[in-house]
Parts: sequence; structure tokens; C-alpha cells
Amino acid sequence: MRRRVLILEGTCGAGKSTLLKRLSETTQVGSVWTQKTTYGPIVLDEDKGTLDDSLNFSILQRLTMRLEDELQQQNRGLVLDTFHITQYLRPGVLTKKSFTAIDQKLESLGARIVFLTMSKDDIAERTILQRKHTGFFNYIQKYGSTVEQLVEYFSREQEQMKHVLKELSCLPVTLIPESASVEMRCHTSLELLNINTTI
Repeated sequence: MRRRVLILEGTCGAGKSTLLKRLSETTQVGSVWTQKTTYGPIVLDEDKGTLDDSLNFSILQRLTMRLEDELQQQNRGLVLDTFHITQYLRPGVLTKKSFTAIDQKLESLGARIVFLTMSKDDIAERTILQRKHTGFFNYIQKYGSTVEQLVEYFSREQEQMKHVLKELSCLPVTLIPESASVEMRCHTSLELLNINTTI
């Protein structure tokens, strides 16, 4: 099957947004979905504490239907900044049954995961210290009040993501380490879309 959908996963600061922007500049990628599209619809209910499995699942279903429509309308690649893997762990209300249903639908659409990994040192530097004076840093304070606590939280989340990808998801996964340059990540991603990598 020609796989025209890439879902970028990885913990905060792994470089998903940077890679998404670079891929959007290529002629081979027809559409990119930022987290405003993939995660934004659940934020209000997450903050209010009213998000549950049923609502999270229905939002992901609608997005998956929209993804299917876009695939029918064009023949280029589609790239998403996070999707059901992240939402299964954070906010964590999606049941295994709902996760599996979304995962299987994505598999039928030819989706695959690009998982961007980080070392603890990179998590400390890129996820936390470089953002210390931003609204994002204030947001993640709920996960820990010190740099050490936050590094442990995001490192643990990364390992949990790997577990979900290995044990629950049926989608093919490619791991790309933080040592790979943006251009190398872009080249690898385009190869995974099974399209011409001349950019």
C-alpha cells in the first residue's frame, strides 16, 4: 500500500513543528495539520475537566473522516502533528477500545508514524530551558515544578509512547533520533511517503 499519511509523534520539544513546517515547503506534501487541528478541539474540555472517552473518540472520528476526504481530493502526502498516540496518554481518557478503532481506521487509510526521539539532555535543553520564559513553560508546570521533575515527566512520557506504539498500535513506525538534522528528517519522511524525494 502506498502510504500517503504521516503522523509525527514525540514528546514536547522533539521537533515535530519544525519538521512539519519543513515538509509543508515541499511540493510533495499537499496538506499539513498542526496541533491546532489535531489537539486543539479537545483543549477546552480538557481544561474544564469535561473530556471523556466518548467525546475524545467522537472528535478523533470526525478528524479521521476529514482526513479520508482530503485523501480522496488529492494525490499528495498529508502530514499530521500528533494524533491518537499523544491523546491516549495525554489527557489519557481515551480507552484502549477507542484507541484501537481509530488506529485501525488510520491503518486502512495508509497512515504511518514518524516518532521523533530525544535524550534527557535534549529534553532539558529544548523542551524546558529554551522555553523557560514562555507561556508553554507556565503550562507544563502542572507536570513538575523543577527542571529535573519535568525532564523525568517527559522522559517517562516518551517511553510510554514507545510502549503504545509497540504493544497497541498496528501502524508502521519509524524512529528518528534528535541527532538527525532537519533536512535528514525531511528526506526520511518523504521517503516514507513513498514519493519522489527531490525537494
